Amino acid sequence: AAFEFIYDQFSIPPTFAEFITRPWTIVTYMFAHSMGDIFHILFNMLVLYWFSKLVVEYLGSDRLTALYVLGGLAGGLAYLLVFNLIPFYESRATFSGMVGASAAVYAVTVGAATLIPNYTFHLLFFGPVKIKYIAAFYIVISFLGSVGGNAGGNIAHLGGAAMGFLYIRQLNSGNDLGKWIITTI
Repeated sequence: AAFEFIYDQFSIPPTFAEFITRPWTIVTYMFAHSMGDIFHILFNMLVLYWFSKLVVEYLGSDRLTALYVLGGLAGGLAYLLVFNLIPFYESRATFSGMVGASAAVYAVTVGAATLIPNYTFHLLFFGPVKIKYIAAFYIVISFLGSVGGNAGGNIAHLGGAAMGFLYIRQLNSGNDLGKWIITTI
């Protein structure tokens, strides 16, 4: 019972009615993870490590932090909007909530791919692959999964990915969407 209470304080609920009782979860969910799938968190952290190194190299650690937070916020917002405004999802909002860094990781991944699309990773069994194709693969997989058992997570991934693209495009236009995060932290 104590674990469930604590877990609920971090997980973002799918309905607005419950979300307004725990508004801080728009932030906390992206810094928590369920222990049910250790390989999921391991893979998330490896992808975050590889792609964040590129963002730090080209933009610095402050902008990486801003991109991560904005991606998590965008993922949480996409999740809330879809589960409260689209009837197909509203009827499926019967679970307790969502946790995980994936939306923020997708923002970093897509952000790096938007910034330097032709940068190449050398993948085991595949050889050299441009990161724009890795990011595109992630987006397609999440889009296909947006009607499955982890629909909420996949919708959050897409929200994070969209923010990663938007953040870099705006940054290239001279508008730093994450400046308020950098100056707040």
